[in-house]
Amino acid sequence: MEKRLHFLLITILFLASCSPKFYVDQFKMGDSDGKRSFIFISGRDEIPESAQKLGTMIVAPRYLTTTKKGTYDEVLRIAREQTIKSGGNAAFIVSHYLPDVTHATHRVVVDMLQIPDSCSIHINKKNSIHPEYASVWLYRYNWFPSCTYDVHIDEDCVYWSKGGTMTEVRFYESGQHEIWAKTEKRVSLPIKVEVGKDYYIETNVWSGVLVPNPLLFQVSEFAGREACAYMEYVDH
Repeated sequence: MEKRLHFLLITILFLASCSPKFYVDQFKMGDSDGKRSFIFISGRDEIPESAQKLGTMIVAPRYLTTTKKGTYDEVLRIAREQTIKSGGNAAFIVSHYLPDVTHATHRVVVDMLQIPDSCSIHINKKNSIHPEYASVWLYRYNWFPSCTYDVHIDEDCVYWSKGGTMTEVRFYESGQHEIWAKTEKRVSLPIKVEVGKDYYIETNVWSGVLVPNPLLFQVSEFAGREACAYMEYVDH
């Protein structure tokens, strides 16, 4: 089965210029009644024994991570949409191929699942519960390494955006803040934090006249947790 998945992935990447965004190898149709909210399950989470596997899907969009259509959240949106069409209510991330200097897109292999409503699912959190503060996680995937830049929150420089790294900024009061960075062009991302919650900000670059300009994306908790699992923590 693993060799088959690898062959399918190689095929979809080879045909990327003219192929669809996903490939579905489905052998069973689910009959989910839609009562359970859709969830993503990572390799660190526990899959209930009663979960029914409906098939396997490869998602390999052509969009670069320097566009909103190229974020990991967008890849997950496609996986979620196709799993629901197949009658599933959960997707297990079998493999996540990270963007790097040789291939600047996200690619995933996903098992489409149907999980009974009566099943409890334990989703592992990267971070422990912290009711006394809010955590803002900033990170960057390891590609386009020649352009680095400082990231600020309000007046403070909090992170040097470098491929393969992440950092955490804590706020002990809820409130509105501005995340911003500048090379040729200044970009800004407003964020409202609430004590006790985690927030994930992906930093990236896009082409400028002289040097690449910064990009800042706020991503979902699942996409952020998955990203930070691969990153090296750096102090700010």
